Amino acid sequence: MRFAVLLLAARAFADVCHMSELPCSRAASAPVVFSGTVSMGDGASAIRMRVDRAIRGIETGNEIRVSPSGRPESFAEVRPGDRWLVMGTMEGSAVRSGWCDGMRRIEPDSPVARMVEALSGGPNLVAGRLLVGAEPLAGAAVRLSREGSEWTAASERDGWFEWRGIPDGSYRFLVESNTIPIHVRFSRNVEVPVHGCAEALAYIFPAGQVDGFVFAGNGLPLAHFPVIALEKSGDGLAVFPRRRTESLAGGSYSLTGLREGSYLIAVEPPKNPLGAEFTTRYYPAADSVGQASPVNVSNRIERGIDIRMGPRRAKVPVTIRVVFADGRPATGAMIRVELDGIDLMSHDPRDIRKSLTGSSGLVRQELLEGEEYEISAAWARVDHAGPPKVISRMSADALTVRAAAGSEVLLVLR
Repeated sequence: MRFAVLLLAARAFADVCHMSELPCSRAASAPVVFSGTVSMGDGASAIRMRVDRAIRGIETGNEIRVSPSGRPESFAEVRPGDRWLVMGTMEGSAVRSGWCDGMRRIEPDSPVARMVEALSGGPNLVAGRLLVGAEPLAGAAVRLSREGSEWTAASERDGWFEWRGIPDGSYRFLVESNTIPIHVRFSRNVEVPVHGCAEALAYIFPAGQVDGFVFAGNGLPLAHFPVIALEKSGDGLAVFPRRRTESLAGGSYSLTGLREGSYLIAVEPPKNPLGAEFTTRYYPAADSVGQASPVNVSNRIERGIDIRMGPRRAKVPVTIRVVFADGRPATGAMIRVELDGIDLMSHDPRDIRKSLTGSSGLVRQELLEGEEYEISAAWARVDHAGPPKVISRMSADALTVRAAAGSEVLLVLR
């Protein structure tokens, strides 16, 4: 079937504003999709084209009028002999293309040419372009991943990247850059069809980065120490964590995706069962926010922000004495030593004696010097004449104790 074409004596335009370089969603949903060659291009708002490859809703070989439906500022001039990908709807004897994503010029060996091939049953196409502002991001690592499988590529000088022949399915799309610091605010999951194309989208913004090392006081690197970028409130009375990472095996760390501004870089030491063997430290070697030096971050990498921790806390013996109200030592009292709500004493039935006072009402426990603990005690009188039965109970209120060598804690049962 062939359609009659009426052309007016004026210049012809195609509707392309290039909001999306590969209008894959439009190609998947449009009732009419084909690639064609312009035979006449002097219509006021219409073009006559020969259908070279019918993909959907039309027959190959037809001559068809194409009427862009967009705004004049989005039009691009077409010339006889140009090849275009057209996506639209049939209206009478013409195809009306959609605004912005209805037409794309087909250049030899271009992404649009590969898109046409994918739509026509060839290998599917997953592609996109990485831009930071208006500038292309070259050399970035892009990844599609799902169920333990991963496909990788690198963006070219113009920011372009693509895959062909990827198995269909849903993928997570990730972007990383080792050339300039970036912040990927959003990346959309990609649905890859059996045939056709999918555009991988990410919103990328320039960002700052802070690199450095975490050292012990003797200069040895410290691994697996949390490092935090803190931002002060407007009045300077509070700090808010903005980015967090962890030092690697060699002590190095990188805080990425920081917006421009001033930050305090802090190391919060990890805790073992007794607590943290170091105190929190701020760049470069400060023990408090007030003594810390701010790090000014712009859209680049700030290197050499090394943090040296203070002395390692020593384990010190602490004596815990439990007595009754009349001063008599309490034998068999159960001791609790808590840090962040967790009891550090062993209550394993096979080792219960470690947390029970002896005949003199004493227990000795190693704690970290300078760490604060909540220490309490409980005691019960049990009748063993028959089945064990508790006759009375007493307890001592918890005390907050900062551990120090040779210190003694007195708990009075009430």
